[in-house]
Amino acid sequence: MPQLHLLNKVADHPRFTQCLNQTHAGDSIALTESGVLALPTGIDWPEGVVIYALSADLEARGLGPLELPPFVHVIGYEQLVDLTLSTDKVVCW
Repeated sequence: MPQLHLLNKVADHPRFTQCLNQTHAGDSIALTESGVLALPTGIDWPEGVVIYALSADLEARGLGPLELPPFVHVIGYEQLVDLTLSTDKVVCW
């Protein structure tokens, strides 16, 4: 069963690594708050996992589209709510 993982931790936080280790193909990760800072760092994201980033948090941290990997889907709050409603399980890290 696909899961949505809400990840707001920086890449060097233990929960960030735990999240990546707990995701599987078909899951999604929505990066919020400080989690978006991991995008320009070259993290090895799990295969088959869809990566989302909250636009307001990207903007608040000075990250623009040129600093994001091409596979990242930038979303707003409304799309984040839709994601949480359309998945069977949401895990917050």
